Amino acid sequence: MTALVLAGLLVLTPADSLDARCPSGESVSRAALEAAGATTLHDVLRLTTRFDGVTTDGFDPTPVLGLGVPFAQPARVFVDGAPAARGAGPEPLGLEALPVAVSEVERIVVCPGPGVAGGAFGGPWIDLQTAAPAPMLFGAATYGNESGDPGPFRYLDQALPNVDKIGPDYEAAAVARTPTATAWMALRDRDFLPTDPAIFDRTLPATTRYPKRDGPVLAVAARAGGLRARLGTRWFQDLPFIPDVGREVPLDHTSAQATLSGERTRGALHLWGHGHIARIEVDRPDRSLVALDPSWNETRLDAAFAARLGSPRQSVAAGVQAERAHVTAGPFDGAVAVGRAWVDGRTTFDGGGLAVTLASTAAGGTAGVGLASEGWWRPAARVTLRAEGSARRSLAEERRTLGVWAARGYAGLPPDAPEADPLDVARFQLAARVDRGPGWAEASVEGQRVGGVASGSAGLARLGAGMRLPGLILRADARVQGALTGSAAFCDAWDRLPRFRAALDVTAPLDGRASVWARLDGRSATTWPGGDVARMLLLDLGLSKRAWGDRIHLSLAGRNVLGAEERTHPLGASLEPRLFVRAEARL
Repeated sequence: MTALVLAGLLVLTPADSLDARCPSGESVSRAALEAAGATTLHDVLRLTTRFDGVTTDGFDPTPVLGLGVPFAQPARVFVDGAPAARGAGPEPLGLEALPVAVSEVERIVVCPGPGVAGGAFGGPWIDLQTAAPAPMLFGAATYGNESGDPGPFRYLDQALPNVDKIGPDYEAAAVARTPTATAWMALRDRDFLPTDPAIFDRTLPATTRYPKRDGPVLAVAARAGGLRARLGTRWFQDLPFIPDVGREVPLDHTSAQATLSGERTRGALHLWGHGHIARIEVDRPDRSLVALDPSWNETRLDAAFAARLGSPRQSVAAGVQAERAHVTAGPFDGAVAVGRAWVDGRTTFDGGGLAVTLASTAAGGTAGVGLASEGWWRPAARVTLRAEGSARRSLAEERRTLGVWAARGYAGLPPDAPEADPLDVARFQLAARVDRGPGWAEASVEGQRVGGVASGSAGLARLGAGMRLPGLILRADARVQGALTGSAAFCDAWDRLPRFRAALDVTAPLDGRASVWARLDGRSATTWPGGDVARMLLLDLGLSKRAWGDRIHLSLAGRNVLGAEERTHPLGASLEPRLFVRAEARL
């Protein structure tokens, strides 16, 4: 099956080598992350227009789908195609909660949906795909700060606007390899200081200690043949903004998770599956001055198995998946179980192909059915046309938001009522792509209709183009989106996302081991219940250099170097121009 996915920002990967599970998605290569000077996992949200990132403190933005009701379709996250847990309950977390080192990542695939990922049908998802590294000792250190800051915060009044907002980050890893297996052990530590004047008046009275978010992440990953295993744990002092409370709340977060996945091929039969277990504990620390106990203990289980039979030209597949989440929070004790089954068939012919997927989901005595189809046709050697369509019922138990737990008796926080109801979602996309010499261009239109408590219809149009020139790689992307009709809740949710966004990426490889990168990103204003967020024009710069036989990697990254008011939430921080320096050593 030929997947029509936009190429990596730096390496224009051939379309048929990208992830076939999401033909409307986008792939960000490791080379692109390095050229941009990426220091955190959530930097990927600055390199794609498929998702937007929303944050109040400027740290670890939550990925929000660019097409869909934000509260209706939270993005699922996978590592190497297997599920990965971020936050739980009242704690909104982005990609930084994952037990994955930035240096492990080979590429990141972002999919707006519907797609089939890890056996789960429908919904947006992000897959962090890791590489099997060579045996080595690895160390990395990153430091970031507002540019022009006169000194560390300990020498200044903590309420001054020029206090450090971003602290040092560290990574260390060791890799061992046998003839049949590779193991990667990584330790990552983040230190973030939420001292922006916009949030400092809320964070300082919330805790008896100087407010910050920090903590280590430890992960061990191993590969042997077609099997992959990953163990990860994280402990950190958290200070997230909880929308249902309208302020930051101190938390202590402890989590551990383990995943085993694998695949095997025997002739025309291909088998794959995964098992995942996660334990997440969120507690009220002694330092908290907030009259709220957000304690939350959750255990998650997820298992899936699938098989495909056939040839590259014709095949059929079937899979099943089961998920269970058990939560205790004070006097509350409840559980949610979800089961899925799906079948698909696909065929290719000269110049095109067709794929159809049928899925069923059951939870809490209710069931939902989904149907997705995709067709592609090449009327000429350099032209590809594609059409996608899907319709499904999205059960509230799949999203596991606070509204679902409130319906089972949880009374710790006030939920948003629509979150506990099923939604009927229909989606289509039409796209055309032209490849000519060193360049390409693509145009697409998408539409979505949501039925339920928050109902409405929305549309999106996108243009993209890229070209590789001698010593220069260019890529441009623009989108316009918004609600067309619908209820107040539906339109309000869409108003929180930029109606227009456009970006231009320029990469200049200086030689085989150095490159200069720049990205200009324009976003329109957004409207929130608590106020408006002004439009932004952001310029990011990156400089990357390898030395000593690629054993040393140095990068310098500037974010928002034009000094625009970079804000994604009306109650959130405005991020100033900032500079990140990262040094890696591989021995």
